[in-house]
Amino acid sequence: EGLYGYLGAGYNQPLDSDLGDVVAGDIEYDAGLGVLGAIGYDYGDYFRTELELGLRTNDVEDVENFDGGLGDTDVFTAMANMIFTAPVSSAFEPYIGGGVGIGRIERDVSATGLDLDDDDVQLAYQGIAGVAFKVAESLALDVSYRYLRLEDQDIVTPAGEVEAEYAAHGVFGGLRWNFGSPAAPAPRAQAAPAPAPTPAPALAPVDAVAEDLEIIVYFDLNSSVLTAQADALIQQAASTALSDDINAVVVSGHTDTSGSTAYNQVLSEKRSAVVQEALVRYGVPATMIRSSALGESSPAVATGDGVREPLNRRTEVSITFE
Repeated sequence: EGLYGYLGAGYNQPLDSDLGDVVAGDIEYDAGLGVLGAIGYDYGDYFRTELELGLRTNDVEDVENFDGGLGDTDVFTAMANMIFTAPVSSAFEPYIGGGVGIGRIERDVSATGLDLDDDDVQLAYQGIAGVAFKVAESLALDVSYRYLRLEDQDIVTPAGEVEAEYAAHGVFGGLRWNFGSPAAPAPRAQAAPAPAPTPAPALAPVDAVAEDLEIIVYFDLNSSVLTAQADALIQQAASTALSDDINAVVVSGHTDTSGSTAYNQVLSEKRSAVVQEALVRYGVPATMIRSSALGESSPAVATGDGVREPLNRRTEVSITFE
């Protein structure tokens, strides 16, 4: 949640520009380059909005029915986009969206008997589909497809007024980085007591009287993957537990309230299972472990529906001794 920035570049291929009835023929373009920059805000509920600036430039390949077609076309855009990110539990974040704004198109096209040298500002709109892959804590690799279209451009020629079309397909790759927000950042599982509302007690030393052991393992948003710190915490807990006579181990998975109830139930089951598997891997007998998945029904921090709360994305482990 919070402000983010984006910078990217890629392939831009305009469709043939129909010049209408006055000048029979189409302008055909070579593939060209596009660059995009955006500043936006992620609302933390799968929606984000952004202001995008772009430049697309292409050389003319040919002008149908005319000899010697040369020139280029540049399109500058300022778009307001709304984007929806799919609620999936994956390192990849697919998304779709759309935008509306203005586009300034500059055509410099010449051929034998034809000269189109004009610029115009028109309404622009686009469709967007893409996927982002997280490469660092606040950095993602972003690849997207965009279909851009402008309202027809009016160009005055000696033969009369021409209505020239412009539409283009583009594939762009870039980096999106999140500046964060003043709200508390998502915690990471730590070998020390995790930053839970009620701190977990220190692990009992081997030579001390065995006391019940409680640990909390935290997860990233939409994730059931253990971090290195979380794995180390589970290993330490298993080692301490095995030094005494275990009575029972209870593992319970939880989620925050973002996403649907059904989706969160499945996600909590995955979080419970991955912690149970780690405990068994470090020597705790599977027959002593009882696991449950509570979904979003038992939050550590009470929130409304659809709220991303880091402290609720957790699996709790309770170990009792004989």
